[in-house]
Amino acid sequence: NPRPPPPAAPTRRRVPPPYSATAVEALCDQMNHQNRTSKRLARECQETFLSLYFSKRSEVASGVVVGLRTNGLLVYVPRFDTRGAVHLTDRDGTVQCLPSLLGLRPDDGIAAGDADANGTRRFPGARCDLGDDGDGERLVLSVPGGGGTTFQALDVVSVLLSCDAGGAVRARLPRVRMHLRSLGTSAEETFRPRVRITSARIRGGEDGGDGDGDGDGDMEGGPT
Repeated sequence: NPRPPPPAAPTRRRVPPPYSATAVEALCDQMNHQNRTSKRLARECQETFLSLYFSKRSEVASGVVVGLRTNGLLVYVPRFDTRGAVHLTDRDGTVQCLPSLLGLRPDDGIAAGDADANGTRRFPGARCDLGDDGDGERLVLSVPGGGGTTFQALDVVSVLLSCDAGGAVRARLPRVRMHLRSLGTSAEETFRPRVRITSARIRGGEDGGDGDGDGDGDMEGGPT
């Protein structure tokens, strides 16, 4: 008997796409907006926790210079996963920093008001110049008659982190402030593990503990 012919292939029906190109574009815009919003909220929460943490204490930590400005530095502190501005001049453009950074004595310069509590002094004759010498941007602090220092990207510095809430009722806590303390740091400080700021750690005592009284604090992650 002859073999029957194979069945005819079914006719494929073209299914229209579930969304039009305009609808897909609108969905992508909405998802990108939500993604940016969630990142901004996470960053603001981190800044709020840091402000609460440093409103009760101040700490010196190592940082890396990631940017240069005409009036200071932009420093990233791996230990607290935060970055901020380190101002080297006041609003009038007068150099304001620790005398040791300029190779001067602690009592040189003029008292810098509230900032003088950290040893900061004002130097009306000093200059803060940002320029490019061909090998990259450099920020140069100089004092007439000698003394000064130079900063460039990826320099390692030590900064004092603090937050002065001032005891006033505020709708929003001020951001953590950074004050330059010294150039360079020890290897031990550079590789200290990152601190995880939690509500228990904020409520801890002045020892910076995690609330269990042992004063060790909560840590996470490896070397930064």
